[in-house]
Amino acid sequence: MENTEEIKVIETSTEKRKSWKDLNKVEKRNIIMFSSIGAGLLSIVGICLGFGIPQLLPSAPQEGASFAEFKSGCYDSYGAVLKTGRECFSYQFVENSNCYAIKDIQAPSETETVILSELYQGENDTSTYMVKAIGFSDGDSSAFKGETSGIKSVYCNTIYLSLGAYSFSGLSALENVSFADTAREYKMTVNAHCFDGDANLKTVRLGNGLSKIKDSAFNGCSSLESIELSARLESIGANAFNGCTSLTSIQYKGTKENWDKLNKDENWAKGSSITTVYCNGLPITI
Repeated sequence: MENTEEIKVIETSTEKRKSWKDLNKVEKRNIIMFSSIGAGLLSIVGICLGFGIPQLLPSAPQEGASFAEFKSGCYDSYGAVLKTGRECFSYQFVENSNCYAIKDIQAPSETETVILSELYQGENDTSTYMVKAIGFSDGDSSAFKGETSGIKSVYCNTIYLSLGAYSFSGLSALENVSFADTAREYKMTVNAHCFDGDANLKTVRLGNGLSKIKDSAFNGCSSLESIELSARLESIGANAFNGCTSLTSIQYKGTKENWDKLNKDENWAKGSSITTVYCNGLPITI
């Protein structure tokens, strides 16, 4: 009798098991659905824990944005690091400024985002130095070398003393540039023709240390739609926004009184579509 009951239990258990071909459409659909949900949850957990999945980069600069959690270097469209450190940046000491500058940025193919370096470690010692410039004030070529045709965004978590002449020029795909605000008392100069010919550049945030914009700094940036100027701004040079035909207004972080006191060349807005300056939100027609 015991053997018979055992056989019956086994037979009953076997009858409950179905192969895939024995399942009806509803049962198959439910299995697929729950499997997909499970896989999605595992992917989310993997991203949160960092299991070999690259950290996502911000898609556009935002006010007060910080990129300190990301290493300086070149990233692809998925946020994966392509190059960092000396693989990506070369430096040069600038005697008259007593600081290091980024001389070249070697972008590998597939580079979409560049996060600029703010520190330089000596080659023959363990000392660390602040990087305070990109390119040179009397430069005549872009600091970006290599495969630059895909670079869309450039970010930095500090304020430099100088963005060199032509240092960001010729980046045909560049859309966004953002420098984070800083508590340091830096005064940054955007030198002549810095962004010259960057026809796809749309949004620029230069941080709260921006002090001077030299002649033709944004020459030919025909897609530029938004730029934010620091309350510390002291001067704007001639034809600074020449060719900025999509730029109809400027966001200025200072007061109207401060704007009126700015040392502005009489042709600072010549060749642009700028008609309004918003001083802390207050519109001023120029």
